[in-house]
Amino acid sequence: MPAYGTAPGSFSTDHRMTTCGSDAGLTESEVIDFGFQALGLRVYNTCTDPLYINLSAEAATTLMGFIAGCGIFQLDGTIKTSGVGLKTTSTSTGAGLPAARPRVEIIAWSA
Repeated sequence: MPAYGTAPGSFSTDHRMTTCGSDAGLTESEVIDFGFQALGLRVYNTCTDPLYINLSAEAATTLMGFIAGCGIFQLDGTIKTSGVGLKTTSTSTGAGLPAARPRVEIIAWSA
């Protein structure tokens, strides 16, 4: 695998969910755009709550597949996507934001 975040065709982030618990129905979703067509993807959910994922770079819903709490999702060479949609059911909205919000590690690569 490539050195993530350092070469063209690579993406790496340590992302804090910014919309978790921000609405009463937990209906908001975030879309993370890579800026290129990824062939490989790894997403690590560091929160104990499920992280719903949409591999079409569109909003995720709770009807989609999810990554279990503290789980890792990885596809290598079997996917073509320019981003992911993420949604958490966490209600971490207390003191200490944004550090209290769920953290998601995302790595994508094109070669």
